[in-house]
Amino acid sequence: MKTPNIVFRVLLVCMSNICRSPTAAAVLKQLVESKRLGNKVEIDSAGTHAYHLGEGADPRTKQAAASRGYELSRHRARKVVYQDLEDFDLILVWIKQIRTSCAG
Repeated sequence: MKTPNIVFRVLLVCMSNICRSPTAAAVLKQLVESKRLGNKVEIDSAGTHAYHLGEGADPRTKQAAASRGYELSRHRARKVVYQDLEDFDLILVWIKQIRTSCAG
Protein backbone atom coordinates (compact mmCIF):
# COMPACT_ATOMS: atom_id res chain seq x y z
CA MET A 1 0.00 0.00 0.00
CA LYS A 2 1.45 3.34 -1.04
CA THR A 3 1.83 6.03 1.56
CA PRO A 4 0.81 9.62 0.76
CA ASN A 5 3.29 11.51 -1.44
CA ILE A 6 5.06 8.30 -2.51
CA VAL A 7 4.59 7.94 -6.25
CA PHE A 8 7.00 5.09 -6.98
CA ARG A 9 8.20 2.12 -4.96
CA VAL A 10 11.33 0.09 -5.73
CA LEU A 11 12.24 -3.25 -4.14
CA LEU A 12 15.74 -4.70 -4.50
CA VAL A 13 15.93 -8.46 -3.98
CA CYS A 14 18.81 -10.85 -3.39
CA MET A 15 18.95 -14.20 -1.60
CA SER A 16 19.48 -13.37 2.09
CA ASN A 17 19.04 -9.59 2.26
CA ILE A 18 22.29 -9.01 4.17
CA CYS A 19 24.73 -8.00 1.39
CA ARG A 20 23.71 -7.12 -2.16
CA SER A 21 20.17 -5.82 -1.88
CA PRO A 22 20.64 -3.65 1.24
CA THR A 23 23.77 -2.15 -0.30
CA ALA A 24 21.99 -1.43 -3.56
CA ALA A 25 19.08 0.08 -1.63
CA ALA A 26 21.43 2.39 0.27
CA VAL A 27 23.12 3.51 -2.97
CA LEU A 28 19.79 4.07 -4.71
CA LYS A 29 18.35 5.93 -1.69
CA GLN A 30 21.30 8.29 -1.65
CA LEU A 31 20.96 8.89 -5.38
CA VAL A 32 17.22 9.54 -5.09
CA GLU A 33 17.75 11.89 -2.15
CA SER A 34 20.47 13.78 -4.03
CA LYS A 35 17.86 14.48 -6.73
CA ARG A 36 15.44 15.67 -4.02
CA LEU A 37 13.03 12.83 -4.72
CA GLY A 38 13.27 11.11 -1.36
CA ASN A 39 9.73 12.12 -0.46
CA LYS A 40 8.37 10.66 -3.74
CA VAL A 41 10.30 7.40 -4.13
CA GLU A 42 10.32 4.62 -1.56
CA ILE A 43 13.16 2.09 -1.69
CA ASP A 44 13.33 -1.17 0.22
CA SER A 45 15.17 -4.47 0.02
CA ALA A 46 14.32 -8.08 0.80
CA GLY A 47 15.58 -11.61 0.32
CA THR A 48 14.05 -14.74 -1.14
CA HIS A 49 15.27 -16.90 1.75
CA ALA A 50 14.79 -16.52 5.50
CA TYR A 51 18.34 -17.45 6.49
CA HIS A 52 19.02 -14.17 8.33
CA LEU A 53 15.59 -12.73 9.18
CA GLY A 54 15.86 -9.72 11.45
CA GLU A 55 19.66 -9.63 11.33
CA GLY A 56 21.64 -6.60 10.29
CA ALA A 57 23.75 -6.41 7.18
CA ASP A 58 26.86 -8.59 7.09
CA PRO A 59 29.71 -6.81 8.95
CA ARG A 60 31.94 -6.87 5.86
CA THR A 61 29.15 -5.31 3.83
CA LYS A 62 28.58 -2.60 6.43
CA GLN A 63 32.29 -1.81 6.48
CA ALA A 64 32.57 -1.66 2.68
CA ALA A 65 29.44 0.49 2.44
CA ALA A 66 30.58 2.85 5.20
CA SER A 67 33.96 3.33 3.51
CA ARG A 68 32.01 4.62 0.49
CA GLY A 69 29.64 6.82 2.48
CA TYR A 70 26.61 4.51 2.71
CA GLU A 71 24.86 3.74 5.98
CA LEU A 72 23.54 0.23 6.67
CA SER A 73 23.42 0.19 10.48
CA ARG A 74 19.60 0.33 10.66
CA HIS A 75 19.03 -2.40 8.07
CA ARG A 76 17.27 -5.59 9.20
CA ALA A 77 16.92 -8.52 6.83
CA ARG A 78 13.45 -9.47 5.70
CA LYS A 79 11.95 -11.97 3.31
CA VAL A 80 9.97 -11.07 0.21
CA VAL A 81 6.26 -11.58 0.85
CA TYR A 82 3.46 -11.91 -1.67
CA GLN A 83 2.17 -8.42 -0.85
CA ASP A 84 5.47 -6.96 -2.08
CA LEU A 85 4.57 -8.11 -5.59
CA GLU A 86 1.43 -6.01 -5.38
CA ASP A 87 2.88 -3.02 -3.54
CA PHE A 88 6.10 -2.28 -5.45
CA ASP A 89 6.19 -0.68 -8.87
CA LEU A 90 9.64 -2.03 -9.75
CA ILE A 91 11.34 -5.13 -8.36
CA LEU A 92 15.01 -5.58 -9.24
CA VAL A 93 16.66 -8.97 -8.76
CA TRP A 94 20.23 -10.20 -9.20
CA ILE A 95 20.02 -13.61 -10.77
CA LYS A 96 17.49 -15.67 -12.71
CA GLN A 97 16.82 -18.03 -9.79
CA ILE A 98 15.76 -15.10 -7.62
CA ARG A 99 13.44 -13.79 -10.35
CA THR A 100 11.90 -17.25 -10.56
CA SER A 101 11.40 -17.30 -6.77
CA CYS A 102 9.65 -13.91 -6.88
CA ALA A 103 7.46 -14.89 -9.81
CA GLY A 104 6.05 -17.84 -7.91
